Amino acid sequence: MTFYRALQVVGVAGVIACLVLVLQGTPLLGTEWNRARVLYGAAGALPGLALIAIGEIGRTVLRLRAALARIEKRLGN
Repeated sequence: MTFYRALQVVGVAGVIACLVLVLQGTPLLGTEWNRARVLYGAAGALPGLALIAIGEIGRTVLRLRAALARIEKRLGN
C-alpha cells in the first residue's frame, strides 16, 4: 500500500509543478502569454494525473482482495 501512496504523492507533486509552469505562461505569474509554456505544462500534467489514478486503482485492488479474503474466511473456504 505504501508504494501506491508514493505514486500518488509523486503524481500530486507533478501536477502542482505543471500548474506552476502553466501559470508562468500567463500574465498572472509571467510577463505575457506564452502558449508553448501553457501547452507544455498542461501536457505534463497528464502523466501526473495518471500516477494518481494508478495509485488509487492499486489501493482499491488491495482493499478488495482483503475484503474477499475476509468473506472467504467467514464462509470457511
